[in-house]
Amino acid sequence: MSLLHRSSVVAFTMFVLLSVLPRAAEADDQETNQVDSKLFVLHASQLTPQANFGGQTPPDISKMEPYKSGLLSVGDAQALINRLRGVKDHDERVTLIHILRWDSASHAAARFQKWYVYDPSPPKAFNWKSEQSRFEDAIINGRTKFRLIYIHLNFDLNNNHAESFKQNVASQQDEPVQPVSYAITVKKQQTQFVKDLLSLLQILGALTPSAQAAAADPEVGYFSVYEFDSQFKTSLLTVTAARGGSSSMPANSGQNTSNRNASGNDTKNQIATQSYVNEGPSWVGLSFAVPLASYKDLKFSQTDSTITTNTIDRQNIYAAFDFYWPPVQPTLTAFRYIPHPFFGMPIKKQPLRNTTAGLSMGWHWLEPFGSVVFNVQQRKDASGHLQNHLVFKGAWGLKISVSNVAKALKSSASNSKSKGNSADGSN
Repeated sequence: MSLLHRSSVVAFTMFVLLSVLPRAAEADDQETNQVDSKLFVLHASQLTPQANFGGQTPPDISKMEPYKSGLLSVGDAQALINRLRGVKDHDERVTLIHILRWDSASHAAARFQKWYVYDPSPPKAFNWKSEQSRFEDAIINGRTKFRLIYIHLNFDLNNNHAESFKQNVASQQDEPVQPVSYAITVKKQQTQFVKDLLSLLQILGALTPSAQAAAADPEVGYFSVYEFDSQFKTSLLTVTAARGGSSSMPANSGQNTSNRNASGNDTKNQIATQSYVNEGPSWVGLSFAVPLASYKDLKFSQTDSTITTNTIDRQNIYAAFDFYWPPVQPTLTAFRYIPHPFFGMPIKKQPLRNTTAGLSMGWHWLEPFGSVVFNVQQRKDASGHLQNHLVFKGAWGLKISVSNVAKALKSSASNSKSKGNSADGSN
């Protein structure tokens, strides 16, 4: 790509970038919450009220969900949240649910664990993802009010209170035998559109950068409900669970502080972590449009007073600016079944002379498009001079998001670096 052609695309991208780029990151761009909510005994009737615990033969709950593998249904989520909160009406908080079952009575490791996110009022998605898939996903729609519910199921589901709790002689109250602490970090993020702009500049080179049957309504574990707010509508929300105490549990004074990460969480004793991308629906996006067919273009060259004409096959890759209505969740653009318009500029070879505009629609992982190319060609006029002439060409192909391209390039670069380091070590 010539310097002039590259500069045209870079200048356009920098103009858009400077108009939307937020201020530089500051120390108060991160929030940390230490979960200090009270623990409650969990009975099977709270988790699985559909089971017949009043029958003559108690059900074998170890073969039921979520005791078997942690599977929760999105259709049961709101009722479960209300039961654990002890209320009948729901609110607008987004609820993060962490459910695990211990693999032994010592609670040394988890047999399984699952994470869920439930939004009681999700925006209309207009995409191919099911409600259950979104329930099991790690995407939040630009919210600021949250709730964390963690549910820990005992290894022994047969009403064994002593597996999880012991009595504190001094306070005459129960406390956990093996305390687990949760920490929540909310880090302010740039929007996906700004991230894609930065990735596009980097790509262009302009920026370097099993139990037995249970008794009637047995105690099956414990749970806790913690509510918190955030000031950031665009953020990365990370929940970390680690073995050890918090303000609601006895602290383990023997923990080694060298085993903590940047957020202050204990990595040596960490048993679970989950990150959620929190960003509201967007009207715009960035992608690459790759035509699957070429079109004929005329190229003129002049030597002294002689003008010669060549016909060439042109097949450009376009940097595309996407428009969405209604707005779309940035991470789900490839799943959207409503067509959306886009405008593209080729990333090489005369970008301002071969722009394109068209429609695209996401079909799961593929996003086909059809467009019109505005091909500016030079034609000889009556006097023999070259004049610009606009010609319309058809194009069709597939689109891919800038973020996916950036991830692929980063992964390729990491693999190459890793192989290079291995070769140096072998020498």
